Amino acid sequence: MNYLRIPIKWIILATLLLLVISPLGVSHIGFCPSEMRFVSDEDKIRNVVKFIIFKRTSVDKFITDNPGCCRIGPEPGEYDEPTFFRRYRGVISDIVVVEYDRNYLDATVAKNSIRKTQYAVNWCGKISRNFL
Repeated sequence: MNYLRIPIKWIILATLLLLVISPLGVSHIGFCPSEMRFVSDEDKIRNVVKFIIFKRTSVDKFITDNPGCCRIGPEPGEYDEPTFFRRYRGVISDIVVVEYDRNYLDATVAKNSIRKTQYAVNWCGKISRNFL
């Protein structure tokens, strides 16, 4: 019989290569390894909005009140994130930009301003604490 003989060093090299490449592959398709599911851009945006509003209103109401408020991707020229290394490690998968009307009281006078913020999110759509 003729068996295919593959040297053990090639098997080890192929295994190591797979281990190095696979995290990079899953990071670009939106897979969250800890939750074993795919995370959509909408999930990432909703997680950031939930963090911003902090129980003041619902996420759906915030998005309805601020149409077009949120998008994926940093403002041009402001950040060099996500870097290749951070994306590979899963620290930062994307940047979520949120622009919304901010209503507040200033010495009993109601004021309104537009606020624009950017948040880094990891593979699972959670806000990354290791941004800077």
